[in-house]
Amino acid sequence: MAEGQELLGKMLGDWMVATKVEEQQDAKNTTVILSDRTLTDSKIEVDLYRGSILLEHYMGSLLQVIGYKS
Repeated sequence: MAEGQELLGKMLGDWMVATKVEEQQDAKNTTVILSDRTLTDSKIEVDLYRGSILLEHYMGSLLQVIGYKS
């Protein structure tokens, strides 16, 4: 009986260790995904910012040309 309980305890212990390793791997993978997503979002924000600056510059130049011809 004691051997059966010892074996069961070892099996449960091994299962708990395996579960913790899987949880850690899942947490690490989640962190990597969130980091990638953050970098992508940052790049999009920078591109949008650059685009808005270019658009403002273009519109300003266009208004100067229209004002010059008037």
